[in-house]
Amino acid sequence: MNKKNMYSTPVIVLAIIGACFAVIGNIAAIGSSVYRIVAVSREVSLYGDDHGTDAWYDDYDSYEDGDAEEYTEEDLKGVDPSTEALTGIESYEEEGTTVTVKSDSYSLYREAGDGGEIYFDVQYPVISGTDETLTETINQKIQGVAMVSADKYYLDVQGRSQIKAGEYGTYIVSEVTYNITYLSNDFISVVFEDNYCKGDYNMHYIDMRSCNIDLKTGTVYDLGQTVSDQNDLAEDFQEELDDKYQTNEVIYGIDTAEYADMITGEPGPDDSFMGFYRTKDGVELFVTFHYITDDGYSVGWLTAPYSMDHIKDYQNDSTFWTILGQSE
Repeated sequence: MNKKNMYSTPVIVLAIIGACFAVIGNIAAIGSSVYRIVAVSREVSLYGDDHGTDAWYDDYDSYEDGDAEEYTEEDLKGVDPSTEALTGIESYEEEGTTVTVKSDSYSLYREAGDGGEIYFDVQYPVISGTDETLTETINQKIQGVAMVSADKYYLDVQGRSQIKAGEYGTYIVSEVTYNITYLSNDFISVVFEDNYCKGDYNMHYIDMRSCNIDLKTGTVYDLGQTVSDQNDLAEDFQEELDDKYQTNEVIYGIDTAEYADMITGEPGPDDSFMGFYRTKDGVELFVTFHYITDDGYSVGWLTAPYSMDHIKDYQNDSTFWTILGQSE
């Protein structure tokens, strides 16, 4: 197998986690918000030395399909496997929960035939202990969120036919980790991080996605279905990001109207998008962004926490808020 550097240009990965400020290498922590960013310049590093890594491809032959491992209650406080950033997102299990969770995966490695490689290590949770008539459907929905890149860029024949090879061949890669942010007998929120490339390994994406499901009905809740005024929430969310991250230096050119569109499910610039997940104390909103130009790119995700009191100003009559005990 080729041992080429996944990044042929200088990059930096930042993960902000925890509840106090600290800097250890390229990992820092402030407040309860979380982010991961990759910023790449085609000419020179934006932040210093080359931090490229072969980690995506190390030990690829050790993965096997279908291996399931039981997780204990303690494991749910930072479900393994996970990245450092996702471990920094708090997990919560409601007292008295009888729903159980196993970890499963979709794994694949093969050569692409033009010098490139196809590699998938997609981790996702599998639940049991819910209504037997819904369990399979719920697990399919959770797995579907984890498998977005694998489905879109490889398993779907039409999508695969549109992939363009890079300088060193075709690299279709997706490495997905997850964390369960909320689990009860009634509801589950799962957040995923997908590190992937779609043809050219010089172009690396890091997407956050989430899956929020009512375990009693199988209903999936998207952000746009739960808010009353996307314009007001977009303005508030943008202010939260600007206050925490100075996002004008990270997310270039996304304006309030585009945030409002993303809240409703419309794609933003360069297919950026928004979502949310449930937490112990409220909900966390996030944006996954792709800023791409001829000179370089900035990709990753940012989150902002909303307490129940804060999000109350934007909730609609969705049954999601009834489940949370926050109905109007």
